[in-house]
Amino acid sequence: MLRISWHLAVLAATPASADKPAVPAPSAPTVPRPKETGRSITTADFLEATSDRIKTRGWTQFVMESRRGVCILGAERDLIRSGTGTRATASQANGHLLAVTGSRSVPGWNDRLTRTEAQVHQALLVAAARARAAR
Repeated sequence: MLRISWHLAVLAATPASADKPAVPAPSAPTVPRPKETGRSITTADFLEATSDRIKTRGWTQFVMESRRGVCILGAERDLIRSGTGTRATASQANGHLLAVTGSRSVPGWNDRLTRTEAQVHQALLVAAARARAAR
């Protein structure tokens, strides 16, 4: 099955005039990446702050955030947006969390049907202790 989007169909239907120079196709706008402006924080402190954020906002599953709270990644995103830590810090923290839980992904572990909020906090704190020991 061949699909042609509307802009390709319009370009194909519009004949190029000999007296008009060809107009180059518009390029996709580039979105500048935000600078890492997060406050310097250790991986262990970031994991503890993630647990604290979940305690404050509540915990949820299957979505980043809801009225009930935030998942682990949602809490990390909140911290980064508030200037606590960076994406690199979160990535290192998730590495420790995955090592502790034995899971393949943070969302997969967070969203397991039998998961409890107490297990989430325990895993985050054990991962923080692991990160501290790895320094």
